[in-house]
Parts: sequence; C-alpha cells; structure tokens
Amino acid sequence: MTVSPRDKRILEHILSWCVQNTEAHQQYQYSRQAFDQISAYRNAVSMCLFQICELSGHLSDDFRNSHSEMPWRQIRGMRNLLAHDYGNMNTDSIWDTSCNDIPMIESFCREQISGRE
Repeated sequence: MTVSPRDKRILEHILSWCVQNTEAHQQYQYSRQAFDQISAYRNAVSMCLFQICELSGHLSDDFRNSHSEMPWRQIRGMRNLLAHDYGNMNTDSIWDTSCNDIPMIESFCREQISGRE
C-alpha cells in the first residue's frame, strides 16, 4: 500500500519524536538511575511518548488497518494514560516503552517513509 501524503507527514512527525526520545536517553547514557532521579529526563521521554502516541491516532484508518502488525490500540492506550493519569504512571512502563517499543516504531516509520516494507 502506498502511504498517502498526509500519513507520510504524520509518520515524519512521529519519527522526529522517536529520534528525540533516543537523544534524551543518549544524553543520560540510558541510565535507569538517572531516569528515576531526574525529573527533566523522565518528562522529556514522557513528552516524546505522548506525542508519538497522540500522532499515531491521527493516521488514517486505512493506513492503520493495513498495518495491523502495529499495536495501535496499545499505543493509543499509552497516550490516554500519559494524558489523563501522568502523575500515577508507572515509571517502569515509561522506561520499558521508551527503550523497547519506540525503536520498533522508529524503524516502522523509516520503512514506511522510504517506501520499504
């Protein structure tokens, strides 16, 4: 399936937030201790997650339906938790998502933008 210009722009924005997530982790050498202790680090990563999740909800239904390998429902669920219950968010969940899931989303976006699948 060809990616529409609108979906491609959204994927480019998602990709930019994925890159910012990686940059935040690199700045602190992926230190879990720093993540737990430095609120600016946690907040930066959380904002990246929020934006990635929010933007994924703006992709067309056709695009999301044609890429059912992506966990769209879970991505949207993470957005809702970040938006509505951030103060009670489990830092383990934020850490795991940002370190393990975001690189997969970044790779997916790069493939879709370049036209490789």
